[in-house]
Amino acid sequence: MDYRREIDGLRAVAVIPVILFHAGFQWFSGGYVGVDVFFVISGYLITAIIISELAQGDFSLVQFYQRRARRILPALFFVMACCIPFALMWMLPIQLNDFSESLIAVTLFASNVLFWRESGYFAPAAGELPLLHTWSLAVEEQYYILFPIFLILIWRFGRTPVFYAIVLVAAVSLLLSQWGSRNAPIANFFLAPTRVWELLAGSLCAFVAISPGLTIRNLASILGLGMVVFGVVFFDQSTPFPSFYALVPVVGTALILLFGTRGTITATFLSARGLVGIGLISYSAYLWHQPLFAFARIRSLHAPTQSVMIGAAVLSIVLAYFSWRFVETPFRRKRAHTRLYSVSAMVAAGFVGLGLLSLQFDLPGRLPLAPNIEYQSFGEKLADVGNVCELAGSDDYPGVRFCFFGDLSATRTVALYGDSHARAISHNLGDQLVAKQIKGIFVEASGCEIVPTIVVEQFYVGETCGGNFDALLNFVSNTADAIVVVSRWTLQLYPIENRIEFMTFDNQEGGVEVGDLKEFAVVDENGGLDRGEVAKRGALTGLVWSLLTMEMPIFLTYPIPEVGWDIAKENIHSYKYQSKILDRLSTDMALYDRRNAFVIETFDAITDPDLIPVRPRDIFCNTLIQDRCVAQFDGVPLYYDDDHLSYVGAEMLVNQIFQNLDLE
Repeated sequence: MDYRREIDGLRAVAVIPVILFHAGFQWFSGGYVGVDVFFVISGYLITAIIISELAQGDFSLVQFYQRRARRILPALFFVMACCIPFALMWMLPIQLNDFSESLIAVTLFASNVLFWRESGYFAPAAGELPLLHTWSLAVEEQYYILFPIFLILIWRFGRTPVFYAIVLVAAVSLLLSQWGSRNAPIANFFLAPTRVWELLAGSLCAFVAISPGLTIRNLASILGLGMVVFGVVFFDQSTPFPSFYALVPVVGTALILLFGTRGTITATFLSARGLVGIGLISYSAYLWHQPLFAFARIRSLHAPTQSVMIGAAVLSIVLAYFSWRFVETPFRRKRAHTRLYSVSAMVAAGFVGLGLLSLQFDLPGRLPLAPNIEYQSFGEKLADVGNVCELAGSDDYPGVRFCFFGDLSATRTVALYGDSHARAISHNLGDQLVAKQIKGIFVEASGCEIVPTIVVEQFYVGETCGGNFDALLNFVSNTADAIVVVSRWTLQLYPIENRIEFMTFDNQEGGVEVGDLKEFAVVDENGGLDRGEVAKRGALTGLVWSLLTMEMPIFLTYPIPEVGWDIAKENIHSYKYQSKILDRLSTDMALYDRRNAFVIETFDAITDPDLIPVRPRDIFCNTLIQDRCVAQFDGVPLYYDDDHLSYVGAEMLVNQIFQNLDLE
């Protein structure tokens, strides 16, 4: 097919927002849609080549895969190799484990599956994963392994039936994506079945041959460019994506491909020399930007400054030029690739072998722990802050997931109900239950927030969790003698200055929590959403009174102080660069009181003989250090990260629970 200069300009329009989004610039809050633009472009170009060769009868599957290998592998392998020494020098042990796994997964074009499976409460911050962005390459390559075979098999039926077959598959994938955005958002984001419709949208463009007048082409292509820009500017992390929302950048890109041909205003703009230049190196720029940002964050004790991130963004373009000039371009010349497959296989085997070696032997070696630290503060023993047992459903109690821990032979039973803060204390609680000959049950209402009438607004589909929560109450009433309730209440329920604050925690002393923003709301009687203070207070109060209907001791844990600093990261930096463990870390108690006042006041207003308050403030604040909430004391970390208790911190909380636990 003929070279279209404006498509390289469109690649620049795609890659620049992606880079600036990952750099943290709020004006590009929807910059991630650049990946969707790339998908459509890729689907269009590759399909145009394949159907042209099929029509001429000279399509070769072997040559197709060889072209893909020449296009993708050299620059990818080069960037991966450059990441390795910095990973060995700067990463925490758990980060190095994740990096080693990603080396293997990227080489096998399965990194999207890895990042889907590894996402969760205790996953490292996405911004510190150097190869996270390769999920999109995995989606593309999984698609291009199967798509040519699909075309070969059905091409005999004619061009028109092939077109409608692609329409059908794309429609199914789009509907699956819409469903997944509400019911399985992480899988929906990373996996190919819910992304393939975007590539197929480009493929469909390759089948369409239209030649409308210049006015129509101008209007349609300008609209398309406007749709892409709209997604970049107005979408953000709270937008369910991909879903029907993704039609905005996808259809916009398709309009540009179909109508933004030579002579249009859009093509003239996209054909500008600067945009075309960036478009030519866009693949390398995409490969370089995330590792640079990730290592800048890993190497910095606190969040890198904006100037650092701007510098890293500029450096990604500079490096992209050199890797395009000296790696991409030479390898695309056929004469340089007589041994492409054998060399690629050797390099791939090297990456897989190095990843396995690192996982097996903990390369480059664990950092020694200070003698007085019983709990590994450097990210080891992740299981000690994860689930103490594997939750599963039961036919006898549909809507409830649970598992048993502690002394499994005991007759007395304590239930644990909550979110990741409950999971963080579960191992210590389990150890103490064993010592006291008590069985534990970890329980949750399937697919629900801890407060059953609270929902994550962007995932709300008009359903509530009342039925599942009622089933949970019934299950706990029939199986337990007491229940411990632990949650990060404030993140969902914190009103400030007549608005709902859903930001992650800022300790106002330089510690700002890294994490995704989620907007929580209360489902009212009519199925609408209410983010107001009255509604949230009512939802929280309703939860407590519902628990009290079980007529058993309710150990209601008040908000656990948040930290802001990642304790493991603070310690590792101090040890690596100053050869010492931090002695103490603490936050302002007055800030804790202000931030958590709403939840505390709501809990304090509820009185019942079965309600036993557990007050983390009395444990961690104004005790070891006056007017401060302690996160690390005498070198011993009380938190695993920036808000979850370590094994030692959990022990302090669980001890207070057991002071009032009497199941005789």
